[in-house]
Amino acid sequence: MSGPEHESLAAAMASQIEAAAAAAEQAVNEFRQQVEATAQEEAARTREAAESDARRIRQETATWAAEYLEDSKRIIDEFTAERLTRISSLTDELIQGAESLQRRFTEAQNIRRQVYDLIAALGAVAEVIALEAKVASPELPVFNDPPSEGPPPSESADFQA
Repeated sequence: MSGPEHESLAAAMASQIEAAAAAAEQAVNEFRQQVEATAQEEAARTREAAESDARRIRQETATWAAEYLEDSKRIIDEFTAERLTRISSLTDELIQGAESLQRRFTEAQNIRRQVYDLIAALGAVAEVIALEAKVASPELPVFNDPPSEGPPPSESADFQA
């Protein structure tokens, strides 16, 4: 091989190498675009799946929270109803006790008034007795032995009641 042939062969080879390098570069660029497109598609699918899971989790959480709230309200309502019933019962008992106490006070006032009336009556009687005690003692008949003949002593003229 001589110089010009060699140069022509070298130029042909260089041209083929350049064409192969350009083809390889183009293949790499196409592969890169393909990989990027696939990665974007996979990322979009992953993002959509994550968003779908997030929506489902939010819905489940909202449902659970609503059920929890409903159960809590029911428990609170039951507790409140029980407390109101108990308070009502205690209030009724308190009112009955107060009414009974009022009746007792009224009865006690009546008894007190009756006691005062009795004391006043006893005082009046005591005054009458005291006045009568100041009066001279009445003369009582003298009891003589009964006569053997005559009426019984109860019918006797000496005995005056």
